[in-house]
Amino acid sequence: MVQALCRHVSDDSPTVRRLCLRGLVQMPSIHVLQYTTQILGVILALIDDSDESVLESSSRDAVEPVLLNLSIRLLFTIQT
Repeated sequence: MVQALCRHVSDDSPTVRRLCLRGLVQMPSIHVLQYTTQILGVILALIDDSDESVLESSSRDAVEPVLLNLSIRLLFTIQT
């Protein structure tokens, strides 16, 4: 699922990009750990998306905790 969503991050349709982002930030935490690199890459790419509708307010609110969670996990992994 993560790989399928990641493949559509550069889709021409902002709706498809927004749905990919929404799907990734709602991924169960057990899967987030396994795909941290891919999910973080997609989130960072879509934060700078030229179409503001991709990061509508509900997506933006969902992205912040995921970024924080991923950052903490990455920091923990680097320190161990």
